[in-house]
Amino acid sequence: MKRPRASIHWLLLLGAVATGALLRLQGLSDPLQHDEVYTWEAFASKSYHTITTHYPVPNNHIFHSILVRFASELGGRAEWVIRLPALLAGLLAIPALFLLAAAVCQQRRAGLIAAWILALLPAHVYYSHSARGYTLLVLFAIVAWYCLHRSAVGRWGWWAGYVVAALLTAYTIPSGVLYAGGLAAWSLGLALARRDWRRAAATAGGNALLLIALVAVYWPVREQLMAAGQEWGVDTGAGLAVLFDVAGKSAARAAGGLAGLAAGIAALFGLYRLWTDDRPLAAQIVLVWLVPFAIAAAAGIAGQPRTYLFLAVAFAVAAAGGLARIPGAARTRNAVLALAMADYFWTAGERLAALPAPEGLRGVGSYLSREGHPGDIVVSPFIMDMESWHYSRAAIGRGLAAGVMKDLSPRLLLAANTGDPRFDLENYLMTPVGGASGNAIPFPRPAFSTLFSSGTHALYCHAERGRPVLPDTLAWRDPGPPGLLRFGPADSGLGPAAGLWIDNPTGVVLLLHSNERVAFQRNGLLLLLQSRSDPRSWIGAHRVLGAADSQLVEELPAYVTAARPVKALDRDKRLWHLEALLIQVKEGEYYGLTAHAAAPGRQQFADIRAYFFAGG
Repeated sequence: MKRPRASIHWLLLLGAVATGALLRLQGLSDPLQHDEVYTWEAFASKSYHTITTHYPVPNNHIFHSILVRFASELGGRAEWVIRLPALLAGLLAIPALFLLAAAVCQQRRAGLIAAWILALLPAHVYYSHSARGYTLLVLFAIVAWYCLHRSAVGRWGWWAGYVVAALLTAYTIPSGVLYAGGLAAWSLGLALARRDWRRAAATAGGNALLLIALVAVYWPVREQLMAAGQEWGVDTGAGLAVLFDVAGKSAARAAGGLAGLAAGIAALFGLYRLWTDDRPLAAQIVLVWLVPFAIAAAAGIAGQPRTYLFLAVAFAVAAAGGLARIPGAARTRNAVLALAMADYFWTAGERLAALPAPEGLRGVGSYLSREGHPGDIVVSPFIMDMESWHYSRAAIGRGLAAGVMKDLSPRLLLAANTGDPRFDLENYLMTPVGGASGNAIPFPRPAFSTLFSSGTHALYCHAERGRPVLPDTLAWRDPGPPGLLRFGPADSGLGPAAGLWIDNPTGVVLLLHSNERVAFQRNGLLLLLQSRSDPRSWIGAHRVLGAADSQLVEELPAYVTAARPVKALDRDKRLWHLEALLIQVKEGEYYGLTAHAAAPGRQQFADIRAYFFAGG
C-alpha cells in the first residue's frame, strides 16, 4: 500500500511544480520594469569585475547580477533571458521546499503543503518573473536550512553545504545574513542545551568560516554597502512602532497578504502543535523570524520589507506543519486544507485570467525606431528615464547626435504615463543635473499632441519646433581677478557651433557666465544642447536679477532629458558626452548661460545651442 501513496505524493509535487511554472511563465517576456532595467543597465550588463566591486545602491543583488550577466552571454538580452535566473530559482525552490518541510516535519504531507503554498504565494510568483534576486534569496535560504538539518542528525559533511548556501543567500541580498543569524542562533543554542560540545564547536567553526567568507566577498564594496544601508534602510531608532511596521509588512509579504490569512492562522496553529511535538523545530522557526528584527533593533536600521522574503520559508514550514497535524479524519483535514489554500488558488486564478501587459515604453521605443526624425529630443521623467533609455537608446542617441552635429530645429518629445500622476504632463517629475531625485514641473497639455500610446504610456510632441535663441559664438564673463581663471574657445569637431574650455586646477566648482542674454515674450522651455569632455561639468542657465546688464544672477535648475549622456568620438578620437537639458523660463525676464566647471583639470564645452519652446 505504500507505493501507491508514494506515487500520489510525487504526482502532487509534480502538480505543484507545474502550477508554479504556469504562473511564473506568464509575463516572462513583458517589458522590463524600472528596477529590472536599473539592475541590467547599471550592473548586470557590466563586467564581472564591475558587478562585484560596485554597490552604489541596493539594486545590485551581486550574485544575481553575476548570473544575469552569464545568462546574457549565452542567450542574448531578451527580457526572458534577463529574467531567467530569477525564474529558475523560483521553480527550483518549490521541490526544494518540499524536501525541507518533509524532512524537518517528518511528513511528506507537510512537504507537499509547503510546496503548494510556495507555488501559489503571490510575492514569490511575482519575483520569479522579475529580474531581481529575491527568488535566489528564498532558494538559498531553503538549501541552507536543509543542509543544517542534515548536519543536525549526524551528517557532518552537510556543514559545507550550509556554509556555501548561507554565503550565497547573503551574497545575493545582504539581508540574507540575518537569516543565517537566525539559523546560527538556533544551532548553537540547541548544541549548548544538549551539552553537545562537538556540535557546538562545529556550529561555531562553520559560522566563523561563513563570516570570513562574507567579509571577503563584500570587502571591495564595504564602504558603499554601509552608505547604501544608511540611505535606503529604514531607521528603527525612532521607536518600536517603526520596527513593528517593518515586521508587519514583511510578514504580510511572506504570507501573501490577505490571500495568506487562513494559511497564517494555520502557521500559528502549526507553531503551537510543533511546540508540543517538536520543540526544537518550533524554536528554529521562531528564531528565523525574530533574530533578523532583533538585529535590526540593535543596529538601528532595518531593511525594506521585500528584503525579508526569506521569512516565507519559515512561514510555509510552520503552516505546513500545522495543516499536516490537523486532528480528525482525512476528510476533515482535507476540508481544512482546501479552505486554507482557497485564497491562494483564487489569487492564482486572477493572475492567469489577467490580460497581457501593454507594450508600454517598449512600444514607445519601437515607434521611435520606425517614425523618429533626425533631431528629435526625447524627454523621460525621473524613474521612467532608465526604462526609456533601455528601450529607446538608439532613437535618443540618434536625436541628440543630429541635434548637436547638424543645424536643425529640433522637435521636443515627451514620454509620459497617464496612469501615474508623477509622470503625466501636468505634474512631470524630472531630474535636475547633479540631483539624486526628481522635481515636479508642469507641461501645458494643449501645447502637445499625442504621437503614440500603449496602455497608460504615451509619447507627446510639442506643437512647434524649437526656435534658436543664441548665436553660434559666445563671449564669457570672468567672475574673478584677472588671471585667476583661464578659459577660451573650444571646438569639438562634431558640429558647427563653438564652445569654450576652462582650466580648473583645484577641482572646486567654478561658474562662468555668458555675456549674451536674452528675454522671451512668453513663458516656455529653454532646450540646451551641448557636448562636454567631462560628464561632471555642464552648461546651464541663470536668470538675471534686475536690469539686463545686472551682475546679480540666480542659477536655475537644469533638467536632464535622458538617463545618460550619449557618447561620441570626434575626428581626433576624443570622447565627448552629448546631452540635452531643459530649463523653465518666464516671460519678460532676462537669461544667460552658465558654465559649471565641476571637474579638476581642463574641461571643454562645445556645440552649445539653445532653443525656445513656448508654453512650458
